[in-house]
Amino acid sequence: MSARSLFYKLFAGNHTQQIPVCSRILTRQKFHTSAASGKPATSPSTNINGLSRYRKLSVGVIGAGRIATSVHLRNILQHLRLDLKWIIENDVARQRFARDELMLGDEFPFFTSNDRFKLLDDESLDAVFVLTPVETHTEYACDALQRGKPVFVEKPPGVNYTDVKHGYETAEKFQTPLLTGFMRRFDPAVQATVKAVQQGDIGNIHVISLVTRDSPRPSYEFLSSLAKTGCNIFSDLTPHDIDLMVWLTGAERPESIYLTGHAHDPVMKECGEADTVTALLKYRTGVVASINNVSESKYGYDIRFEVFGSEGMAQMDNPRLSSAKLELSSGFRSPRICTSFPDRFSMAFQNELEHFINCVDGTESPLITKEECLMTTEIIDRGTQSFQEGGVVRFQ
Repeated sequence: MSARSLFYKLFAGNHTQQIPVCSRILTRQKFHTSAASGKPATSPSTNINGLSRYRKLSVGVIGAGRIATSVHLRNILQHLRLDLKWIIENDVARQRFARDELMLGDEFPFFTSNDRFKLLDDESLDAVFVLTPVETHTEYACDALQRGKPVFVEKPPGVNYTDVKHGYETAEKFQTPLLTGFMRRFDPAVQATVKAVQQGDIGNIHVISLVTRDSPRPSYEFLSSLAKTGCNIFSDLTPHDIDLMVWLTGAERPESIYLTGHAHDPVMKECGEADTVTALLKYRTGVVASINNVSESKYGYDIRFEVFGSEGMAQMDNPRLSSAKLELSSGFRSPRICTSFPDRFSMAFQNELEHFINCVDGTESPLITKEECLMTTEIIDRGTQSFQEGGVVRFQ
């Protein structure tokens, strides 16, 4: 067999990700541990309220769009402790797609947003997932929180700083958990890298470099449906990098930000939206951070970051679809990186769900805090201002 034939035999075609299988095993094990620390979470059989940690939780989902059908609804339906009671979705076509894609059956109940109050008033309902467009996140989350229902809300938790603050203040007022879906925090590779930085392995942080290059490019329909900020890629894709930067810096307030970008895609150019952006942030402690985002990467879903410090460097690189490698006289070949976010962060999404269940049980507190979400939101707001004005914007 020729070297070329051997290569294609090893690497060609679609590779099945094995991460989900491992994740299901870890998920069952993590009933007994804390998602944030790995330490035992009170009793293996009861929560702080004395309720069984193995009882079924009755949950509802608001929104059946892209992230819901590709990730969250699948994980909810597969989880042994969750009983999905209903889905709210105003779009009939999305209802039909979700019913068919997830094999829910004709009898499964779908409702519209007008029905949400009677659904949320159901005393048997344990928690709610808000997976709708960003402009409705705060309203729907608060509707549930005011009725004592723990809420998982996809990122970002609101359109602006005021909305995010209102959402978290509502959670505080009604003493009800609110978890924002920054799923990268629950990825084992991300956690290990951040832990090394936070415990001082690389000394004082000097430089943070974050890269996100999306794959495949979201549909133009989806991109055009985003809130019109003048830089949608920064308000929709970049928040994951910003949240990671906020986590690494302990929610330190930046000194300044400069955001620039360009539209290489003619359709995006016609829409007046950038498909490539770079942000540069400076902190008063001397930390310099850069974020590079593009909306389409032909070679795969490229997510990595590096932290350089006074004593060394911490780095998280891309996993690949297989660990097989080929060394030849002509050079080195390896399988491609993951195709999209459901593949790359399969385990993170499942760990995130497990953490939310623990928050509902009362054995853990949300890993992503109000202060961190507010700082992330402020950076997004200032970055958008920088892009619109074409200059450096300083934090007050």
